Amino acid sequence: MTSDSIADMLTRIRNANQAHHRTVEIPVSKMKVEIARVLTEEGFVDGYEVSGEAPMQVLTVTLKPESGSETVNVRSDASSITTESMPRRASRCDSSSPAGPAPTMPT
Repeated sequence: MTSDSIADMLTRIRNANQAHHRTVEIPVSKMKVEIARVLTEEGFVDGYEVSGEAPMQVLTVTLKPESGSETVNVRSDASSITTESMPRRASRCDSSSPAGPAPTMPT
């Protein structure tokens, strides 16, 4: 089985960003350090740092905070979801389904 360490790195960064984490730790490689350098230079992340001793070094990427994320309090109100606002799911016996009524078996 092969693994794609670059895809893993980018997925870790994306997931940490979506979870509003400030940093993410990634197993280090020369290629990952160069990618982190480019991401920093292009302004996608705040910075990066390699720490630890070989062979257990870790690349720590510092993510950019979202603008105003410290002051925004998002609240999810589940009570606003009603059955009328949800799409209707056709059942197999529903005669209003696009395929018409379900066929019946002769007895």
